[in-house]
Amino acid sequence: MSNKGNQVATGTNTMVWINGQPVSVKSFEYKISVETEDVKFPNDLNTYKRTVGMTCEGTITVNKTESVAAKLVAGTAKTGLNPDITITSKIINDSTGKAERAAFRDVVISEYGASSENGGLLEESIPFSSSIPEFIEYM
Repeated sequence: MSNKGNQVATGTNTMVWINGQPVSVKSFEYKISVETEDVKFPNDLNTYKRTVGMTCEGTITVNKTESVAAKLVAGTAKTGLNPDITITSKIINDSTGKAERAAFRDVVISEYGASSENGGLLEESIPFSSSIPEFIEYM
């Protein structure tokens, strides 16, 4: 009998590309939020929901080996224009061979900076927002 726990995907097999370049991620997360408005009708006590918008926000955390965010937004400080950024993610379930892949377009890096601690490993946290991702592949 096989171990059912092996069927669960792990974060170890997550891959991320920024503008087609692989990034060595420590963690990757995103959340799609649905904005709704209440809808009421006469002679009906129910409250219904109508979707009026959606947002996507996330964070990529990388071990600091290069200036990932600074390179992406360096021109923004001078021009005020956001660069064209696309993030592609791929979560692989190595036990099934299936993967979930998504493309995040219209990416805006919402902040970047640095901090260091004597004797500590450095990492870079890159918060972003994007259009709703296009799911290219499902598990």
